[in-house]
Amino acid sequence: MSLFSERIRTRQRVWWGSPNRWHNPESYRRLFHRLKEHLVLRDKDDPEDQWRCCEFWQRTLINKWNAREFAQRYGCRVPTLYWFGRHAGALPLDSLPTHFVIRQVWGSARKGVYVFAHDRELLRERTFTKYELKTAMRQNQGWIPRVPILIEEFLKTEAGDYALPIEYKFYTFGATIGAIQVVQRTGLKVRKRFYTASWEPFDDPMNTYLPQADPIDPPRCFDEMVACAKRLGAALGTFIRVDLYATDKGCVFGEFSSTPLNGQYCTTFADEYFGKLWDDVCPDRT
Repeated sequence: MSLFSERIRTRQRVWWGSPNRWHNPESYRRLFHRLKEHLVLRDKDDPEDQWRCCEFWQRTLINKWNAREFAQRYGCRVPTLYWFGRHAGALPLDSLPTHFVIRQVWGSARKGVYVFAHDRELLRERTFTKYELKTAMRQNQGWIPRVPILIEEFLKTEAGDYALPIEYKFYTFGATIGAIQVVQRTGLKVRKRFYTASWEPFDDPMNTYLPQADPIDPPRCFDEMVACAKRLGAALGTFIRVDLYATDKGCVFGEFSSTPLNGQYCTTFADEYFGKLWDDVCPDRT
């Protein structure tokens, strides 16, 4: 039986690692194709063969623009897009609503993410002037802006409030949901809990990265979230984590994660449980 952490390390090597046989012309071809993938922005109406451009086409969905388009392609709701561009200096801050979210299309662990309610940035719990925000974004991008920026709607909670949302992270193996990680944030304090696909709390904490939260009730749009996660998981045909939000509009797609926590911090139970699911549902898919 494979371990989940082993599967994730294999994926990192195969999807993102450098070719280990540079004398082989095929290695160069694959490298150039991967570099091209990094730059290509997909459209939800692109032909299927453009989306499934190679054996490991799923990695293109870690680009948050492509992830938005793919989610819409399969009937999932996404946040309203206010602006998309590459240069931080061009951010249209004067024309934005009072509440908005900034994300870079490439990045993990909330790098380059800003959540604004008026002039207050909620993740960092501080006030930003427009000048300070543009300066921070330029620092994130470096001297040459390589990573495009999305400015999106600040999603309201199911109760209609502007607050840091609860994150629902579906560990999907094809169309099978192995677990749902629920992440609750209060400023810089973060807690999590794992649930089964039928919303039963796991006794095991599943990972040791975040402290355990008390059980909560499922969101009102839970059935819609399950259906969305299954559709996307089935389309991808391998393991992927599908991040969703429960809002006053219903289920809204957030992003995909291909190597959550780089496979680290798994408990023994989770390492074996997720590894077996991967073996059983999509054994031949990296």
